[in-house]
Amino acid sequence: MTVRTYKYFVGVLAFGLTSTAYAGITEWQTAVGNGSVASYTNTNITAPTEVNIGAFDIGTNGGITYEFIVNASKINQTSALMGVRDSGVGTQGAIKLEQWPDTGVFGLTDWGAPVSDLNSSAASIFDEDVHVAVVSSGVSSDIYVNGVLADTLQMSLAFSGEVGLGIVRQFNGDNNDELDGTILGVAIYDSALMSFELAGHRNAFLGLNELVLGDTNGDFIVDLNDYYALRDNLGTGTGLIDGDVDFDGDVDFDDFVIIKDQYPLHNGGTALQSAIPEPASLCLLGFGGLTLLKRKK
Repeated sequence: MTVRTYKYFVGVLAFGLTSTAYAGITEWQTAVGNGSVASYTNTNITAPTEVNIGAFDIGTNGGITYEFIVNASKINQTSALMGVRDSGVGTQGAIKLEQWPDTGVFGLTDWGAPVSDLNSSAASIFDEDVHVAVVSSGVSSDIYVNGVLADTLQMSLAFSGEVGLGIVRQFNGDNNDELDGTILGVAIYDSALMSFELAGHRNAFLGLNELVLGDTNGDFIVDLNDYYALRDNLGTGTGLIDGDVDFDGDVDFDDFVIIKDQYPLHNGGTALQSAIPEPASLCLLGFGGLTLLKRKK
């Protein structure tokens, strides 16, 4: 049987790595090009600029994803990765590296009526390369920092047309919320990217090794060791090595489904349920309970 594998990249914290050689923006561009289609990309933005990103429809493919790799310093009370105001097209708002005023956290802004500034629980990161992604669904936005889900805010952004990168583009006044630094890369998708794909993009930039989807320990196969990692950390784990194979910050039924589906592809078609030693029924019963809980939600 031909083994089908789905590629993603290992999270740096999962294996306790404290430093690594940076592969750079070229590897990130390759990863972006090999995955979900990015409708707009740009690199090496060393000063605030105005660009036309084209038209986006948040009703397409589950939402819109905004992805950045940035290195910036703190000089103002607030700094924008992307923003626009009074254009009359799409969302009038901003994605903030630091929310106003001097909050020290990532945030989102909507200049509607009334104006809404939302603070995330994720601390702003200055003076080092950081990967940031915002996935807006039409109702809320997931904020990912360095490949990991950091917070969900009840605001959705759907930018189109002319916007500012590293600044808020204002059509009825002076641009503001200037970023002091470089946006190494930006990609915008007319779709909601999955967490493992965003983690893959981040780690492609870092030059980390590829692994197969569902592999928790870096041995390039999905086997019982991966299942045991998930089982032992169910409901408490937070990293890939704990069983968080979808990179959403927890170990739950969604991770079990990935490992269950990938297991036969690496084990001659044998189902995971058949390979689990007794008392396998008790283990699967626990996962079945999770399924019922998810359905009740």
